[in-house]
Amino acid sequence: MTQEYKSYADYISLYDGHLTIYIRKGSKKGLYSARLTFPSRKGSERVSLRTADRNEAIYEAKRLYHEMRAKADRQLPLRGTSWENLTSAFLDLRQKEDRHSMREYTWVITNFLNPFFQDCEDVASLREEDFADYWEYRRKYWENHDSTPISRAAGRDVSNAKPYSHQAARREAVIIRSLLKYAHDRGIISKVPRVLAPKQDIEKRGETSRGIWEDKKVYKQMLRALQTLQQRKPEPDKIRYDLMRKRRLARLRFWILLLSNTGIRVQEAKQLRHEQIVLKPDSRDSDLAFTIINLEKKQSKQQRGARQILSRDFHATYFYYLKYKKWLEDWNPALVEPEALMFPSFRRPDKPFDQMSAMRRFLVEVGMHLDKKGNPRSSYSLRHFYCTQRLQENVPVHAIAWNVGTSYEQLYKTYSHLLTWNMRDYLTKNARTPQFARQRQADYEDMKELYGEEVDPLLLKKLFT
Repeated sequence: MTQEYKSYADYISLYDGHLTIYIRKGSKKGLYSARLTFPSRKGSERVSLRTADRNEAIYEAKRLYHEMRAKADRQLPLRGTSWENLTSAFLDLRQKEDRHSMREYTWVITNFLNPFFQDCEDVASLREEDFADYWEYRRKYWENHDSTPISRAAGRDVSNAKPYSHQAARREAVIIRSLLKYAHDRGIISKVPRVLAPKQDIEKRGETSRGIWEDKKVYKQMLRALQTLQQRKPEPDKIRYDLMRKRRLARLRFWILLLSNTGIRVQEAKQLRHEQIVLKPDSRDSDLAFTIINLEKKQSKQQRGARQILSRDFHATYFYYLKYKKWLEDWNPALVEPEALMFPSFRRPDKPFDQMSAMRRFLVEVGMHLDKKGNPRSSYSLRHFYCTQRLQENVPVHAIAWNVGTSYEQLYKTYSHLLTWNMRDYLTKNARTPQFARQRQADYEDMKELYGEEVDPLLLKKLFT
C-alpha cells in the first residue's frame, strides 16, 4: 500500500503497518530503507535495503520481516550475533562454571579463532567452507606470523612456534564444536555446522615427538642438577630474591617427583588440592604406608571417573610433600589450607601456577631439554617415564592402566615394544642355570645328527653350547 508523505519520496506500508518501506526526500543515493515492528516487542528495527529498485526493495523487506518475525516469536535476538560477542559470552560462561580447560580455550580463541573470524557480524552466516578456510589459515600460521596476540600483549617472544600437528587440530575442532553448540542452544544459529579436523596436509606426530627420559641414570642426573640449583649460593646483587627462588625450586621438585612417581596427568596434577593427598598404612603390612592421591571425577580427563592413585615409592613422596608444604606455609599460611591448590601461583593463590613452563626453563638451564633423538623433554615426559619404568619392572599392565587413568589398549599401543622385550627377559632369565646348559647341549647333539653338513657346525656350536 503506497501512501504520500511530506518527508518521504516513496512510502509503502505492509502487514498492518508492521513493515514500512521508504525513501526519504532529499536522499542523495535514493536507496530504500525499512522499519519493522513486532508484537510484544517495544520499539522498531531500522534496516537499509541498499537498493534503489522498488520491486527489489519490497522483496528484500518481506524476506527480512519474515526472518526476524520468526526470531521474535521464539524470543530470540533479532539481530545477528557477531563472532566477537559470541566468544566473549562463551568464555564468560566457562569462567563462571570454573572449567579446568579454561586456559586452553582462552588461548585458542584469543590467538587464532578471533583474529580469523573477527569480521563475522552474524555467526548464523558461517558455513562449513569457512571452517575449511580456517584450517588452511592455521596450517600456514607460523609462515605468515611471528607471534600471537597474547604474546604481543605480554611483550614476550614466542618459544613454542611448532608445526601445526594433527593432535592440535583435533583439540581446536573440539573447541569450535563446543562454541557452536553453545550458539545453537541459545538460538543464535539454527544448525551446528559439521566441523572436523582435516586428515591431510597436517603433520602427524607420534609418541616419539616428545622427549623421554631414557633410563633412571639420566632421570637421577636431572634431579641432582635441580638439587644443585637449590643449594647454590645467591649472587650478591640478588640476595633478596634468593628465598623466592628456592621456594619456586621446591615447588618444581615436588612437581617432578609427583608426576614421575604416580604417572598422574599434567592437567590433573594442576588441579590438586592439599586435602587430596594422604598417607595410608598398608592393611596387610603395618610397616608399610602408601602415598595416595584421591582424584575427583571432575579433575580427570574428560571427567571419566574418580580414582585412587598410589605412589610407587610408598611414603617417600608424602614426606617430600611435607617439606614442600613447609615452604608454602612459611610464605603464606593460607596456601596450605585443605581446599587450597597444591601448586598455586604465589601472586594469585586461587590460580594454578604454570609448572610446564617452569619445567621447560629449568631443563634448558641445565642443558637437558632434549633427549638423545633431539626431541624436547617436558612435564609430559615424566608420565612416560613412569609407565616405562613400571613395565620394565614387570608390573601388570592393568595395574598401571588404572593408576595412570588410561585403557589397556592405549598402553599396549604405546608401549608394545617394551612388552616384547619383557617377554625376552622372562624367557632368558634362567639361561645361565646348569639345567638350561644341559638342555642346550642336548639340543646341539640332536641338531648335528639331524642336519649334518647342511648347517655350519660352528654356528650350531655357538647357538647351542
